[in-house]
Amino acid sequence: MSFFDIGLEELLLIFIIALIVIGPKQLPELARKLGAFVRTVQKASKDIRIEVSKELEVIDQLDKGEFPDQLSESDKEIKESRADKNHT
Repeated sequence: MSFFDIGLEELLLIFIIALIVIGPKQLPELARKLGAFVRTVQKASKDIRIEVSKELEVIDQLDKGEFPDQLSESDKEIKESRADKNHT
């Protein structure tokens, strides 16, 4: 078993030291807080990866000359707005 390149013996040693330093009553609470923190970091990391992926996809489409629907709609609105200003 390997967790962050730490073997079973090292994990057991860390657990025993934590048990002595923190105490048996507070160790489960600390483990829950640590688990919640890890889940929060994982979710934030996943959200960031999704956003970056979306942005890279848009950049690829722009490089290929393909415009996403949102940009095409915005372009139409801008052109219409300019046309309205030129007619007034």
